[in-house]
Amino acid sequence: MRRSAVLIGACILMLAVSLAYAKPCPQCGTENIDEAKFCKQCGFEFAKADEIRKALEQERAALLERADSAYKAGRWEDALTSYRALLQKDSGNELAKGRIPECERKANEEKARRDQEARAAQLRREYDAWLEDARKNRTYRLKTARGLLDDGKLYEAGRNSMLALAGDWNWKEGRALLKEILSKATWNLSVCDPEAAFGGLTIAAPYKEELKQQALMVCREFAFGVLEIDVSIPGAEIAVDGRRIGVSPVEPESLAAGSHVVVARKEGYYDATESVEVQGGGEITRVSLGLRSATGVARILSNPTGARVLLDGTYAGTTPLLDLTLDGGQRQVVVESKGYERWSGILTVVEGETASLEAALIAKSKGKAFLRSALLPGSGQRYRDRTGTGWVYTVAQVVSAGAAVFGYSAYSSAFDEYEEAVRDYESSGSEQSWQRMISKHNDAQDKQKTSNLTLSLAVGVYVVNLVDALVF
Repeated sequence: MRRSAVLIGACILMLAVSLAYAKPCPQCGTENIDEAKFCKQCGFEFAKADEIRKALEQERAALLERADSAYKAGRWEDALTSYRALLQKDSGNELAKGRIPECERKANEEKARRDQEARAAQLRREYDAWLEDARKNRTYRLKTARGLLDDGKLYEAGRNSMLALAGDWNWKEGRALLKEILSKATWNLSVCDPEAAFGGLTIAAPYKEELKQQALMVCREFAFGVLEIDVSIPGAEIAVDGRRIGVSPVEPESLAAGSHVVVARKEGYYDATESVEVQGGGEITRVSLGLRSATGVARILSNPTGARVLLDGTYAGTTPLLDLTLDGGQRQVVVESKGYERWSGILTVVEGETASLEAALIAKSKGKAFLRSALLPGSGQRYRDRTGTGWVYTVAQVVSAGAAVFGYSAYSSAFDEYEEAVRDYESSGSEQSWQRMISKHNDAQDKQKTSNLTLSLAVGVYVVNLVDALVF
């Protein structure tokens, strides 16, 4: 017992000693206790190791702070340099490992953008230099264009005049010559070919396109004129070459030089059409359109008076209708009055004339009401303007007829079951089959009574409906 206790105590002591030696020597690797100041094997001073470790940690922290600051500010090259340096000091730093690829990508993008901006700036400088040269030589080019125009070479003159204007599109002398060239070409824009004038230049493609668009704008400015349209009646729809431009009065319209067709249209008036020749060079051309009234007067009468009148399905009043102003043309007229047949006809209205129409209304007869009710119960009553009564008969007939059909169907099914019970009794002759046959017989008899009753009701409703249509 004592020996076991001694062994256990020795083990505990050895474990305590082994745990106490927890600091490895960075020089020889010997394990020392955590509070050791010198290595028990080689005498290395641990305080120097702590200073080295603290200095390394401070350096890592400074690198991380510098890298994060550059990363947040978007200075990708600075951030990349700092993260790489941090990774050299701390190879296990996961943040640096994760951000280095992103910084490399964004640094490359930033470099490509700077290169692109530098290239664009260089191209702009080259273009500005070309414009400056064009301004210096514009007088010579304009003189060349004038000579080509005098020789009748309109296309060559047009290209040279555009080159002369390229340095300053507002140059008065150059614009005057270009306008003259276009007028001699009857405002044909093809005489000014921006592609031929600027396509062969050595400047960058976007600037070539800019010159082409500016040249085309100036040419169109000269090849277009202004059309002022005056209409005698306000509120008319105005169209030029089939394109709606607004309602009179309208603002002046910019149009290509040449022939155009102007149309003014308003309900109740005849269309006014005019062909006009628009001059180029911004000249103003005026055209006046007069609309003639297309209305007439209508008189609609009926016998008897006081009937409702519908024109093309729209209520127009009650007869007599006198001095009714209508647009010219044909109108569908419907005249209706309680107790009379509906009358319909066509009214033709002629401009400046009076059209008359008289409807002779025919009283609704009991005979027609009887025939209608015979075909559909209640329709004769509605024909005689007894709408509520008519619908009562119609609904009653539908309900009673439905009940009759249903009653007969139930009787037919009960009778089939009775016949089946009879056959069963004839084959077996048992008391049970006899009772079943008697039960089915009674059920069929009840169903037959119900069917006869509903059929009588349906016939009664039909007959009363006919009598009502004929008498009342």
